[in-house]
Amino acid sequence: MATALTSAVRICGARASFSTQGDGGGGPSIRRKPPVAMGFLRPGLERSQLLDVGRAEQLLHSFDEAHLRRSRGDMPLKFDAPEETLTTLRDATVAMCARATHATLGICAASASEGVQALKGYVSQLGLPRGRLHGMDVNGVAIRVDGPVFIKYNSNTGDADLSGYAGQYRGVLFTPMLADGVFRQYGYLPLFLFDEEGKDE
Repeated sequence: MATALTSAVRICGARASFSTQGDGGGGPSIRRKPPVAMGFLRPGLERSQLLDVGRAEQLLHSFDEAHLRRSRGDMPLKFDAPEETLTTLRDATVAMCARATHATLGICAASASEGVQALKGYVSQLGLPRGRLHGMDVNGVAIRVDGPVFIKYNSNTGDADLSGYAGQYRGVLFTPMLADGVFRQYGYLPLFLFDEEGKDE
């Protein structure tokens, strides 16, 4: 069943190794929320290198507003920007995630392979926990997933859920929750913001 998204509420929910193995019928798993005091940060990156929260939030908000204009038809729907802009966007996303106590990703992709590639890139480069990828197997047996997909990732478990998606959007909804409790959501960020070339296509 396709996961519905609305412009009014763009929220990723619940449940990346990103192994495609299921739980194997071993009974219900116990999900524990890991304590996060200092946010998420990939190994080798120093906090002194991060943008401050205010600047990071400003950059992501500007991108978010531009996306809304694209969705209204005021700008081309496809995001296309020079590497310098993508680098700034990456830096802002990393900085916000490094101050987050919890983060979710909502990935809208043209195929399962594209979505999983994007998931791996974001989780790895943001230093997020890895768990299981659900929705690509039945009782441990891989299944074929055709067409566009929506992947929901939640840092509380590190798990991700993949399902069919009938919407037109492509990209990543990034929802970092900081200690101040303010709701923040940005997107749709380029699918391959964190791949080697920093491109979304």
